[in-house]
Amino acid sequence: MSISTINLPSGRPPRFLVLADTPALGMKTMTTQVLRGLTRRFPEAKIGVLTSQGGANFYQKSPFPLHIHKLPDEGPFCNKALHYVAPVIMAGQYDAVIALPFQEYYYYSLVCEEGIKFPFRIGSNKLLSALMPRVQSDIPEDESFTHHVDAPSSIVAPEEYMGKAMLRYLEPFGIYDQDPRPEAWSSSADRDAVDARFRDSGILPDDFVLTLNLCANQGHNQWRMGTLADVVSKINDRWRGPFLSNYGRLVFLVNYCAPDQWPAFKKFQEALKQLSGIKPPVVGMPNSSPGELSSIISRSSYVITPETGTAHVAQALDVPATVVYQNNDVKHGWMLPGARVMPVISRTNAVYDVPSEEVFLGSILPILEWCRK
Repeated sequence: MSISTINLPSGRPPRFLVLADTPALGMKTMTTQVLRGLTRRFPEAKIGVLTSQGGANFYQKSPFPLHIHKLPDEGPFCNKALHYVAPVIMAGQYDAVIALPFQEYYYYSLVCEEGIKFPFRIGSNKLLSALMPRVQSDIPEDESFTHHVDAPSSIVAPEEYMGKAMLRYLEPFGIYDQDPRPEAWSSSADRDAVDARFRDSGILPDDFVLTLNLCANQGHNQWRMGTLADVVSKINDRWRGPFLSNYGRLVFLVNYCAPDQWPAFKKFQEALKQLSGIKPPVVGMPNSSPGELSSIISRSSYVITPETGTAHVAQALDVPATVVYQNNDVKHGWMLPGARVMPVISRTNAVYDVPSEEVFLGSILPILEWCRK
């Protein structure tokens, strides 16, 4: 089924419901292009977002006016939780529902189990059949998507850049040629909190802030703390002469999610103690929300990170970065085309096996090319 243009009701602003209960920060970041495209094309529209508690914390920072339908935190794919919010969604009388990739479960529950009728339904019938074993290919016409979108078959390593794939969900509304760069949002409270931490840590405006992202949620994207400490040592050894005169004082900022990743920060500190001669300050910088993370990255001169949410925030803010990828397929699906990213690819399908020398060279060379002098 080809993507045809939807003729929305005239005489009043349209109403869209976007299904976006995406657990990972990187995937949440990729939904921002859809919300941006809808808002720019229909500035008076009502845009609802169905998401989880964690998603609500992310979407509440949106610069676009959104109506957030928050699922109670009763576990992923919880029918009971969805049942709580269904009456509010039904009362909203949305013209169209947009089931972003891998949100077909919630679509099926709203339409088939809660009986909510949407005149226009955008999503992947292929994924709907694959994820709903009870219906398979026998989806009734009034319950299937009216506008089928060819969605990525994998969230781990999509066949194309995920941000570009997301933009196809805008085509039924006549929205084309959008910028695939995602957005990273923060509030004034986020920025004030981070500014205070920078001041309290003695970080000066002219310092070269090299931010190390300590952890990722996915097991295959975890650093060895000894590797990361050795990268710090190698950059420390190089930061003299022309580097010092051209870039100024170096500060290593160790970003981690508080309080969950505090033990990892302690392990990193222990690994760093095994080395000697580290002269630049090494500052722990916990963040407690995606907005604070965005504020930290926006204050950074350069970022070194595994392929995780921090990598997508850096690309959204156009902060140059070294990103360590599990493999080339993951790089192909999650690296923004044209971004200032130096990719380092694992040879063993695991970030923790990447040698510190490769991360060091993959950082010091792009610093020379991309960073201020």
